[in-house]
Amino acid sequence: MSLLRLPPETLVQIFDEIGSSFFREDLDRLTVCKQWFEFALPTFYKCITLSRETLRSLIASGGIIGTPSHPPPLSDSLETLDIELRGYYQLCTSSPREYLRLSNSSDGATTAPNEVPRQDPLETWQRDLNSDLSQLAVVAQQSPRLRTLRIRAWSSRSLLDSPEYYLQLPTIQTFLSVDNLSVLALDLSGSFLDSSGQQGDGRHICPAIGAVLCTLRTLHLRMRNICPDVLKPRDPISSLRLGVVVVNLSDDGPTRDNVGCSL
Repeated sequence: MSLLRLPPETLVQIFDEIGSSFFREDLDRLTVCKQWFEFALPTFYKCITLSRETLRSLIASGGIIGTPSHPPPLSDSLETLDIELRGYYQLCTSSPREYLRLSNSSDGATTAPNEVPRQDPLETWQRDLNSDLSQLAVVAQQSPRLRTLRIRAWSSRSLLDSPEYYLQLPTIQTFLSVDNLSVLALDLSGSFLDSSGQQGDGRHICPAIGAVLCTLRTLHLRMRNICPDVLKPRDPISSLRLGVVVVNLSDDGPTRDNVGCSL
């Protein structure tokens, strides 16, 4: 008997057992045939890991766009979301500033008086990244099965030539408005901006983390600045289900010493 002739509910169980890792190992496994794809794609989307490049590709492909009556497969299936960002760097030169210098002067040419100056690629990269993350965060909000969220964002390779802080507060706050998270892991050392565009102690992310404590079972944090609000639930009389809490204060950088603690 052909596998695809089984009842749909049986096929769903079989693909659940196969798991998303099977398809991540080889994307060609998604495209056996049309009927296979209809079951394979939701399984693939259950657990995804996105880098800056794969996030951009997903946005550009329209893979996260849907309508109220037809949500995208990602939001319908997503259970675990991992985001891994390593900052801005260019492979073609030793530093982003060198890349900028070369891109603004080709063969010694200078900008004409009436010519619009080229935009700093660092600023463009940061703006586009936060825009893409904001779109992904909306999808995360619309994903009723999402239980695990991990965001790891490190500084760029060269702290002297790259934006050390590139994630903005509203972007991360949108992710933290997801309902029913069980596992939250944030590694934001050396990558985080407050709402004014500066790293500082004004508006901070800790209250937003505290607001989701009531549903969490596991919380891992690594940031440069963490205040007591991070362990203050929105409803102080609610009982917490937290079983694991790891807090690490880290000044992440090649010339800095790391100081960590676990609770």
